[in-house]
Parts: sequence; structure tokens; C-alpha cells
Amino acid sequence: MRINYEISSWMGTTAFVFCGFLAISFEALEIVYVVFSLCIFCIGLALSAVAFLKSLELSRHQIVTTSDLFLLSVSFPKRSRVALWASFTANLIAGILLASFSTSTNFAFGILASVFPIGNVNMWAISHGSFRERKNH
Repeated sequence: MRINYEISSWMGTTAFVFCGFLAISFEALEIVYVVFSLCIFCIGLALSAVAFLKSLELSRHQIVTTSDLFLLSVSFPKRSRVALWASFTANLIAGILLASFSTSTNFAFGILASVFPIGNVNMWAISHGSFRERKNH
């Protein structure tokens, strides 16, 4: 089963923003927002960890840099880079705006949710990236 990390990132961001607007509108849903934010934060951490472990395995035969995993070097398709980083940007801005519009400190947890798109960026890079061959001596 192959996961489309671009769609996954946008689905998570959309669900996060929707949950945030519901929590702003209905105070009783703030705890749902906090739990959801922490859950997708943890999923993003797990995705990043898996991508890092895969990069360690790959690095025996290919040159995998941190910038390849996080910044998506220019050798990757522009459409994918834009889609993934736009999801991160939307998620981060939504988290900051939701926290600034609310008087509750619970909304600060939303800023952590931006780790989810980063995890998708990392997984996309390690799954779809092509890296230079390492010259073994």
C-alpha cells in the first residue's frame, strides 16, 4: 500500500483547521481540539522518525542529506514541494491564528500540529526522492 503524503498532509491540515474552528465556536470542544492537535503532533513525530530511520538504511548506498528530507531539494518535483510546504504553512498559520483569536491557552497546543505536515514532507522525500550514489572505497 502506497500512501500519498501530499493528500495525507492536506487532509490532516484540513481536519485540524475544521476542528479549530469548531473549538473556537463551541467552548466545550476545546478539549477535542487539544487532543486532536496532540494526536497529529505525535503522528508527525512518528512519520519523521520512520523517515529518519529509512534514511539511515539508505545512506549506506546513497547520499541522503538532512536538507533532502526537510527542504526537499530542487531535484524533487516542484509541484510536490509546493503542495507539501503549502500544507505546512497553512497548518502553522492556522495554529497561530487560532491561538491568537482565543482567550484560552488550550489553543497553544495547535501550534504543535504543524509537525504533522513536516512528517509528511519527510516521508515523501524518503519514499520518492532519488539520491546520489555513494562511492564506497
